Amino acid sequence: MMIGVLVGMVAAASAFAADGARKEAVLEGKYLRVVASAPDFANEGSDSFGRPGIGKGKSAELSEQFVKFNAPLAEERTGAAYSVRMSESENGKPVPDARWHAEFLIKKGGLDPAKAVEIQVPPIAVPSPDAKVVALRAEGVAFDDAKLGKEVIYVIGVSYPDGKVAYAMSGLVLTPVAAFDADPKVISKMASRALTDFLKNTKIERK
Repeated sequence: MMIGVLVGMVAAASAFAADGARKEAVLEGKYLRVVASAPDFANEGSDSFGRPGIGKGKSAELSEQFVKFNAPLAEERTGAAYSVRMSESENGKPVPDARWHAEFLIKKGGLDPAKAVEIQVPPIAVPSPDAKVVALRAEGVAFDDAKLGKEVIYVIGVSYPDGKVAYAMSGLVLTPVAAFDADPKVISKMASRALTDFLKNTKIERK
């Protein structure tokens, strides 16, 4: 049974790179426009909010937008999630840096950002030469609840020198503990490919 699960997940992973219809959501800000694009078999999560909401990050008052797509991949409750969060300054003070935004998505995904490791930034994640980009990877039991399963998340955080706007994007794969432990490398590869697909197809436009 476990071999069948892993074969199914590997086959599903190939769908990340496949061409075809996409699901899109637009985050429209004063300084940045994001057209988030996930595979067509994904569905927008109920915790997404496309209209700006006001929050705080360090000293800055933030206008925040967030979208998440959930995608079933195979049997045994395995799924992927694609998330993007954008923050813009509302009071003229600099928004938190790239790492802060990346760690935010790790925490929102149910893992401890303190246990994340910094990885090489994929070239596709760099939107412009002046941007600061941080790439992180984390894995573990989701929300400290083994019943939910184990997950791997790859995330990039991006900030700009003017401090007006920053964003983060992530690709996550969650699967039952037994399936994860059977071959963690398979799950890790799937999460990495999820983020790559998300980066490749999402459009980032500075205003």
